[in-house]
Amino acid sequence: MKIAVGCDHGGFPLKEIVIESVKAAGHDVIDVGTFSADAVDFPDFTKKWVRRSKAMKPSAEF
Repeated sequence: MKIAVGCDHGGFPLKEIVIESVKAAGHDVIDVGTFSADAVDFPDFTKKWVRRSKAMKPSAEF
């Protein structure tokens, strides 16, 4: 399964932990940012995450 991960600067310190956990569970990760602890606006990365998530083909039926 592909899982999109994104955060703002406040979540950046935890993002690598989340990514490694997702990979350890056998899933692919699409990292939409942010890529540093520099201040950014949360809505900008929320939009990137939503666009990326909507573009991915579902790999499982719920």
